[in-house]
Amino acid sequence: HRDLHSFPTRRSSDLLPDVLEEATPFTTAWKMWNWGQPHVDFDPHFFHYPALTFYINFVLQAAHYQVGHWLGMYADLDAFRAAYEQTPTSFILMARGLSVLFDLGTIAMTFMLARRLFGDDAGLAASLFVALNPLNISQAQMVTVDVPLTFFVVTALYVVVRAMETNEMQWYVAAGVMTGLA
Repeated sequence: HRDLHSFPTRRSSDLLPDVLEEATPFTTAWKMWNWGQPHVDFDPHFFHYPALTFYINFVLQAAHYQVGHWLGMYADLDAFRAAYEQTPTSFILMARGLSVLFDLGTIAMTFMLARRLFGDDAGLAASLFVALNPLNISQAQMVTVDVPLTFFVVTALYVVVRAMETNEMQWYVAAGVMTGLA
């Protein structure tokens, strides 16, 4: 299901490699800007995937706009939108970079979880398996909901283990938060 409103026709001059993924988190967040209307619409109007990734991408887009505005790259939101429509490269690469960061977080949390349960060698082996997993490598290069989901699930498992070990309220709260985010 690709809504190409957010992916303009590509030209050979574009720097971006082919956008093979749906990039649903990016495109849904892009629509939240409610272009041509007076206000941002935070209702994603799309409930097939978890919405957290839409809002994370929206925040990334807003940061992109704000920094660009401060640097004089975007005089206003119309200039921001026009820049995307002319050359979407930096916009998509930032969204893909977010996936990379979540994937790196998953590798780190896998190490911490396995080390906590089975020792340093297990932590290293588990994180290496995750880092070299072909599916993780391919997903980390795309804008999907799966990479953030995996990060939050592994993090939730880690904090559940910590809660069971320490019986401290902070870990139970963190477990609830991470489970909710997952």
